[in-house]
Amino acid sequence: MISVLKNISVAFFLLALVGCASSGRKAHGDLKASLKTSDIVTAVKLVESESFYPEERNKLLKMLELGTLKHIEGSYYQSLKYFDDAKELSDKLFTVSMSKKAASAVVNENVDNYYGEIYERSLIRFYQALNHYLLYQKGVYESFVKKAKGADGKFQESTVSEKQLSDKEIKQHLFAARSVLLEWNSLLDSYHAVMAGESTYKFDLAARVFGAFIHEQFNTATDDQVALNLYKDAKKILFQNYNLYPVFNLKADKFKSDYKKLATLPTETVMSEYVASTDYAKSLISYINKKLEMFKSGKKDNVTFIVEQGYVAEKIVKKIDFKIPVTVLPVDNGILGFTSKMLKASAGTAPSITFELPSVESKNVTSNIEIVIKDENGKEIKRAETSIIDPVSDIAYQTLDNKIASTYAKIGLRVAIKHIAALAAAYAVVKKTPGIAGELIAAGMYAGSNKAIAASEEADLRFWLTLPHTIRMSSVQLSPGNYSISYKFVGSNGDVTREYKKLTVAEGKRQLVNVDLRGK
Repeated sequence: MISVLKNISVAFFLLALVGCASSGRKAHGDLKASLKTSDIVTAVKLVESESFYPEERNKLLKMLELGTLKHIEGSYYQSLKYFDDAKELSDKLFTVSMSKKAASAVVNENVDNYYGEIYERSLIRFYQALNHYLLYQKGVYESFVKKAKGADGKFQESTVSEKQLSDKEIKQHLFAARSVLLEWNSLLDSYHAVMAGESTYKFDLAARVFGAFIHEQFNTATDDQVALNLYKDAKKILFQNYNLYPVFNLKADKFKSDYKKLATLPTETVMSEYVASTDYAKSLISYINKKLEMFKSGKKDNVTFIVEQGYVAEKIVKKIDFKIPVTVLPVDNGILGFTSKMLKASAGTAPSITFELPSVESKNVTSNIEIVIKDENGKEIKRAETSIIDPVSDIAYQTLDNKIASTYAKIGLRVAIKHIAALAAAYAVVKKTPGIAGELIAAGMYAGSNKAIAASEEADLRFWLTLPHTIRMSSVQLSPGNYSISYKFVGSNGDVTREYKKLTVAEGKRQLVNVDLRGK
C-alpha cells in the first residue's frame, strides 16, 4: 500500500498548483470592476496592493497595469518609470527560463512567467515614447507618494515633491522619445527576421505614424526626411500587413488564408481580389497623404491628437471536450482493458478528456471618432476625423488565433501525459488489490483524478487588461487662442457627443493632446 501511495503522490504532485489560474482570474475581475466605473484612483490602489498579482511570475503584468493606469491619470513621470522597468524585465524574461518552461510543459502556462505577447512588448515602447514626449511638453514631474519596504519588512511611505524641469531636462525627454523609436525599430526588425512570410504581427503602424510625428518635432532636415520615409512606409505596411485585420479589410480572412502566396502575385491582383478597404483604412490613407502633402508645402499642423479608446478585447475560455468513442476501447484484461474500464466508469457512457484553451473575443470597431473644436464663444470652428494607427483588439485576436493549433497540440499532449500518470497510479492499486475491491478503489481514484486534471488545465487568461481597444491620431492647424474640445462617436447606432477638455494654443508652439476614452 505504501508503494501505491508513493505512485499516487508522484503522479499528482503537480496538481497542487490548480489554484494558479483562479487567482489570476480574480485579479482581472477585481480590476475590471474598478474600470467599469472609471474609478482610476481605486484601480491604482488595487493594483498597487500586495494582494494583486503578488507572485514573481506576474511581476511584468503588475508593472504594465500600473504604468497604464498612471498614464491614464496623467502621472506621466511615474508611468514612464513603470514602463522603463517593464521594458527591462520583458527583455530579460524573453531569455526563456528553462526550468519554468519545463514546468509549464507538464502543468500549465499559469505557473510560468508572463512574458507578454509580442504586440504587448511593442506597445511598451509606444508608451515609453509617448510619456517622454508628454513630459517634454509638460515640463514637470508630478508629486507622488513613494512606498518602500523598511528593514522591518513593513512598507514605509514618503512624499516626493513636484519638480519643475530645466530646459536641458525638458529637451532630454524629447531626445529620449526619439531614442525609444530607434530601439523600437530594432525590436520590430527582429520580429520580421524571425517571422518573415508569416501572417502574423511583425510590423507596427504606430511605430511608423507616431514615430514620424516625433521626428517632425525636431525641425531638422534629417529628421524631416526620416518622418517622410516613415509615412511612406506606413502606407506599405497597411497594404502588405494590416490588411490581415478586419478593421481595415473586408476580405481579411481571404487575405490571411492566401498570405504566403500574395508576394508572388501582381499588386493589382492582390488589390482587386484580396482587398476591400474599409472606411477606417481610407481614413488612415487620407491622414498619411495629408502629412505627405504638408512636407511638400512646408507647413505642419500645430495640434496633434492621440486618442486611446475603449479597452482591448479580453482573453476568454474555449472549452475542449474530446469525446472517446466507447466502441473503439479495448476489452482485454491488461492495461488497455483497465484503461477502457476506468474511462467508462469515470465518465459514464461518453468518456471524454476535457481541458481549456485561451481565446480572444472578436471585438469590432463600430464607430468613427471626431474631435470637435469650439472657440471661446462656443462656436464650432473645426472638426478633425481621427484615424486608427493601432487596432489593438484585432491584433490581439489574430495573435492568439495564429497560435491556436500549436497551443492545442501542446496542451493536448500535456493532458494525455497526466491521464497516463493517473491511469498508471490507479492500475498499481488493482495490481496490489486484485478483484472487485481493487477495481472500485481504482475507479474512484481515477474519477477524482480526471476532475483534478481538468481543473489543473484552466486556460491561462492573463493579458494586459488596461490596453486600449484602438489607438487613433489626428492633427489640425489652430490659431493662438482658447478652445474647448469635444469628442463625437459617429456610428450606425447614432451619433454621441461629449465635452472633454479646454485647450490653449500658444503662438509658435505645437502640442500633443492625449485624449483618453478608455471607458467609452
